[in-house]
Amino acid sequence: MNTETFFQQFELLADAPNGIAKLRELILQLAVQGKLVPQNPDDEPASVLLSKIKAEKEKLIKEGKIKKSKKLKAIAPDEIPYDLPKGWEWVRMQDIFMVITDGDHQAPPKVDSGIPFLVIGNVRDGYLNFDSTRYVPQKYYISIGENRTPRKGDILYTVVGSYGIPIIVDTEQNFCVQRHIAILKSSQYLDIYYLKYLLQSELIFTQSTKCATGIAQKTVPLNGLRKIHTPLPPLAEQQ
Repeated sequence: MNTETFFQQFELLADAPNGIAKLRELILQLAVQGKLVPQNPDDEPASVLLSKIKAEKEKLIKEGKIKKSKKLKAIAPDEIPYDLPKGWEWVRMQDIFMVITDGDHQAPPKVDSGIPFLVIGNVRDGYLNFDSTRYVPQKYYISIGENRTPRKGDILYTVVGSYGIPIIVDTEQNFCVQRHIAILKSSQYLDIYYLKYLLQSELIFTQSTKCATGIAQKTVPLNGLRKIHTPLPPLAEQQ
């Protein structure tokens, strides 16, 4: 749907069953396609952002803070669902996140008090809920390693069962998560709220579904998550 048709049919769409939810989906779809607002040719292009992100990642690898990622294939023409505005770029998730990992795969030790251990039930509504959490010892929390413990500014993304829910980490509180939740550590050069909305889009959810494995309980593998292709707009457009 183009913007002209969208606005012509706005009232009809809003009054339809589940209309508000559908409108939100359409608005988000237009936004990630660069069709929601006019483009500003003076915006710094996404290609410059990618160069900054690449340098940031190389610095962290050199410092031993992250591991070098396995090189992925270039995005093939048949993977691209639509053309992007000038200044935007198609990228893979691995290109824009410093780390894409998940929680510990071993069952953690339980204690009556300590570091909160969040499961999907604690993030299912799209935000961090520390009510009725489990707890793990401080020693266990430290042993997991920095890249597998969420920090303020990271994004969590559910990958098992109720997959496809992004959550911004908006607290300084220490906590860890089960393996059913992916931890995405973003570049400092990207807008975290744009990334959350992007992860909520049909474009990303469809690709997550396509790479998900299992029957009774679908699981989005980390390798599949890293390969997902996504539009990257200039930073001003993200904001």
